[in-house]
Amino acid sequence: MINLLELELDKKKIFLIILVSLVIICIDYAFPIKSQLRGIGDIGTKIIKLKKDIDTLNKDLVMMQQTQKNQKVVTKTKKIISEGQLPSFFQTLSNIANKNNVKIMEIKPSKEEKGPSAGGFISMSIALDLSCGYHHLGKFINDLENFEVFMAVENLRILPQGDDYFKQTVDVALKVYVKK
Repeated sequence: MINLLELELDKKKIFLIILVSLVIICIDYAFPIKSQLRGIGDIGTKIIKLKKDIDTLNKDLVMMQQTQKNQKVVTKTKKIISEGQLPSFFQTLSNIANKNNVKIMEIKPSKEEKGPSAGGFISMSIALDLSCGYHHLGKFINDLENFEVFMAVENLRILPQGDDYFKQTVDVALKVYVKK
């Protein structure tokens, strides 16, 4: 009877061990598989969103290319000033210089009368003596080149300014065409 009781207890223990092992295996696989399935679902929604974004991007790209084809190039026209506008032109030069931290030491305008003027225009040379830093000079010249008045920088001479390594003495010659 003891053997039979021991055998029943051994069967119950084995069954209990197998049952506990199965429960542990099921729990161990259930949680990682659920999280993996959830991750796959999240990736699926991200893929759908990215496909929509790519479609939108492609549509916008086509629209942008069509707009560029239809767009006319707008060129900025430069104007030629009259002799009466010279004082305001000099004031504008001064304003551009101040904006770019360029100190104008002297402005020397001179008319260049060379033979008959074509179309009633005279060529005028404006010599500027400046004191500024190198980068400020670059910004100043850029603003002059992009200014609405037709002019060009003819000559440029940069010299160091004494003890201050960050300042230069600059001689600039501008050529401006003026209506008579």
